[in-house]
Amino acid sequence: MVSRLLVTKPEAWTSGFVAQTRDELEPEWPKKGTPFVWLCWMARDIADREINGAHPALGHVRVLADVTSPTVGRNRVEGP
Repeated sequence: MVSRLLVTKPEAWTSGFVAQTRDELEPEWPKKGTPFVWLCWMARDIADREINGAHPALGHVRVLADVTSPTVGRNRVEGP
């Protein structure tokens, strides 16, 4: 089940794959919490609820909750 939780292609989000995976996993999900999927790919710019809005060719995604990333103080930590 864990391998289905990690999505590395933005197209999976827009194609409905992520929603389908969540729906399929819901019956098996522990009683506490809501099914979720980790999205993991190169992010050139991050807004509150948007990834790669200024760089859609890298995989533009909008989400319902704020995007989280590591911070020091109030400054977002940039990746390598």
